[in-house]
Amino acid sequence: MPNGVALDQVTNKIYVSNAMSNDVTVIEGSTNSTTSVGAGVRPAALAVNPTTHKIYVTHQGGHGVTVINGLRSQL
Repeated sequence: MPNGVALDQVTNKIYVSNAMSNDVTVIEGSTNSTTSVGAGVRPAALAVNPTTHKIYVTHQGGHGVTVINGLRSQL
């Protein structure tokens, strides 16, 4: 079940947190191809730093933050 969405306008990637599967779906905006990246337990809100291309994923219940390197989540 999708829980949060964020966009990196520089890399044209969309990030969708999936609480039930404990991952983030990465969508390549130009091709609509997807991949998934592990994101800890029950990922929720997302934030993107467009300078470093790091994606910050909070966890439901305040159980931490996962940081994803957006440049390594290549499709």
